[in-house]
Amino acid sequence: MGLRRLLHGVWGIGCRELDLGQTPQILQEQVERMTRREGRLSVKPTINCTEFGSITISDEQYPYDVVIRLSGEVQKRKKKLSKAKYGTSHRVSLEEAQRIFESGAKLLIIGTGQTGYVELSSEASKFFERNACATQLLPTPQALIIWNEAKGSVIGMFHVTC
Repeated sequence: MGLRRLLHGVWGIGCRELDLGQTPQILQEQVERMTRREGRLSVKPTINCTEFGSITISDEQYPYDVVIRLSGEVQKRKKKLSKAKYGTSHRVSLEEAQRIFESGAKLLIIGTGQTGYVELSSEASKFFERNACATQLLPTPQALIIWNEAKGSVIGMFHVTC
């Protein structure tokens, strides 16, 4: 059985998540990013790049704001939760913070947009503090570097415009 087939069949790891053409050292680093959570194998995706209006994660382009879960799943950001309260998605509301947060997360990296407009409301900030989840807010181009280097239980929210 080939390695690709084994990884996909046994653990559900797709070809995009592991580049089997890499050197053994790079392949080992890719595998080391995988951790066991809740009895299933998870992969922390790599953010390739961002430009105004999109973000590319694991070679897939997303033309909207995203949240990256502990499992590595990429979801569309529910920014309407903040927009309903503040009239803008540039201030994260408590309701949106509760949606972003995941039990077990120790760090939330927020890409604040290409020029850095997004901020946490005081209620959202206090919510993350109460849940022992540190937050790091940076313009999205810098936040993706921090994301790719981060270790441990990390979640992310990335704004792709402004």
